[in-house]
Amino acid sequence: MERLFTTKDLCKELKLQRYQFSYLVEQLILPESKLRLGGRRIFSEEEVKAIKEIIERRQTKQGKE
Repeated sequence: MERLFTTKDLCKELKLQRYQFSYLVEQLILPESKLRLGGRRIFSEEEVKAIKEIIERRQTKQGKE
């Protein structure tokens, strides 16, 4: 069975504060979750992997500037 992540779990995994994560979603840098459970955003392992890749690319890009 696939593991699901709440926003809190995801922020802990990514080492981001919740407000930082929310900002990246609002700015359309990161995708919104496809699932919601009781008003909470739920992310699949696939979504977490994609989000990690986006953040890594942004960090690499910023490091080159």
